[in-house]
Amino acid sequence: MKEIDPIGVEARRLALARQRGKYLVKGPGRIMSVDGYDKLKPFGFEIYGFIDGYSRCIMQLYIGVDNQTAVSVNK
Repeated sequence: MKEIDPIGVEARRLALARQRGKYLVKGPGRIMSVDGYDKLKPFGFEIYGFIDGYSRCIMQLYIGVDNQTAVSVNK
């Protein structure tokens, strides 16, 4: 890629060096982040993780059999 697109390679390198802004939360329990992991879907189950934005501790893990139903998403 350095030979074909040196400008693009340099732009991507500089983008990686960029720093993010600060993530400020007023207190525990104010912001919860939720993320799902679908790579195990072919085996018949899903995983959701809930993380507190203040302490960055895992508050809850949910393991279910299907993420396409409203029941599992609402839990």
